[in-house]
Amino acid sequence: MAGELSWLKHQAMRPGRPLRCDHRQSAALSFSGYCCIGALAAAAGCVAAVSPVAFAALLLASLLLVPLVATRPSVKLAPLMILVISPSVVLPDLDVADLNGDSLQKFAVLGGILAIIASYGLRRTSHGLWAGGLLAFALVVSILDFGGEILSDTGTATRAFFGFALPWLVLFIKWPLEAFDDVLTFLSRLPALSIMVGLLLQVADLSDVVATDVDGIPRLQGASIAPHLAMLCFVAIIAGLTLAEASPRPSQRAVLTINIAILLGTVTRGAIVASLFVIIVFAVRALSARTSLGQLARRAGKFVALVSFCALVVTLPEIISRSTGNSYEGTLNTSGRDAAWDFYLGLALESPVTGKGLGFSSVANREFQPAGVQSAFEAPHNEYIHVLLDMGVMLGVGYALIIAGLFLHVSRRIERPLRPLVLSVACALAVYSAVDNTFSTPQLMVTLMLYISVLAIPNRESVADSRGSTLIGELRG
Repeated sequence: MAGELSWLKHQAMRPGRPLRCDHRQSAALSFSGYCCIGALAAAAGCVAAVSPVAFAALLLASLLLVPLVATRPSVKLAPLMILVISPSVVLPDLDVADLNGDSLQKFAVLGGILAIIASYGLRRTSHGLWAGGLLAFALVVSILDFGGEILSDTGTATRAFFGFALPWLVLFIKWPLEAFDDVLTFLSRLPALSIMVGLLLQVADLSDVVATDVDGIPRLQGASIAPHLAMLCFVAIIAGLTLAEASPRPSQRAVLTINIAILLGTVTRGAIVASLFVIIVFAVRALSARTSLGQLARRAGKFVALVSFCALVVTLPEIISRSTGNSYEGTLNTSGRDAAWDFYLGLALESPVTGKGLGFSSVANREFQPAGVQSAFEAPHNEYIHVLLDMGVMLGVGYALIIAGLFLHVSRRIERPLRPLVLSVACALAVYSAVDNTFSTPQLMVTLMLYISVLAIPNRESVADSRGSTLIGELRG
């Protein structure tokens, strides 16, 4: 009961939106804004006509300046919208200074995160420090070839270190109290944004919104690829369920419905199973609530359960068709994972103590070209094998414990009604990681770290101490 009262107190004392200015001032600001946008659009058009590369660089530089001048958290996150696009789809042949499109996208995301940190300030996080230290040690082991079993070169190890470490930087953002709603809303809109950008790319004949896989199954991919869009949906659904529990609004039901539909349209089985598990936990928790706030949660729980069931029934034939065995895998279609797991696990067991070095999993298939493993498998599609191959047993277990410790830490700090949801996310991530590249894909880990980083804001006592307020110090369920 104390937890529910604390939750209700938090709801009552949440900061509101700033007051609107008068209509004349608003009209003047709008007119000035449209003039500025028109001038910038004209200038951008001239640059694009002369040099598309210069236009892309100018656009990226402008996005990185947004966090420094914007006031709303949702606007400061604009540079991270680049996650809705997969460079491998838009620019598959890009190669600049030995960096492909995915590497350049990660550099752009890094710039956006650093710009947000510069805007809000740096927050100390022990989990971020531990993860960074462990990954740095793994990089040293890879470069110095401790144990004599390392096969990855310095460049490969450095790129892999950067990819693993990038999401943890998000934890260092010192979010203000009002960022809670804005960040979760931003995350919940990313899948729809990817679809809209994908439609524009299809009009420009750069990619297709719906692609057919090797088994002939049509899959929704937006401006990305289907697995990456599914990862965005997984985090978007989690963010939407959190908003439905914390501050229910009718519009959230529509956004949740869209995200569930997009997820099922990708026909990505790992993401669907993980999301359904979280939805079931949310629905059971919501339907068992017995407070006035719980009435709103119960409605949301019933709605989400009904929508998920109906959408699953509609897409179940496609999921079954994609899971049906084929000529090379027998009764269950794992999309080539069966052979890939055997190959990567065999390599990992050759040197279980140190692994083969950071990043070796991304080049192993290309170097060895094993029979039966598809060339598209540039990673094991199983993060446990991936970490074992890149880091070895001890560092791999340490990395997993840091992630588990982060979820446990957050679950203790947040209000009691949200704890089952957060713990279910941790369990879902553990299952999801067994069939996909979750830890090393920014579309999932960067967005998931954004979600985690704002979860503890309502209970963060350091905010109250730094601002001289007692608002947050009393909110411990």
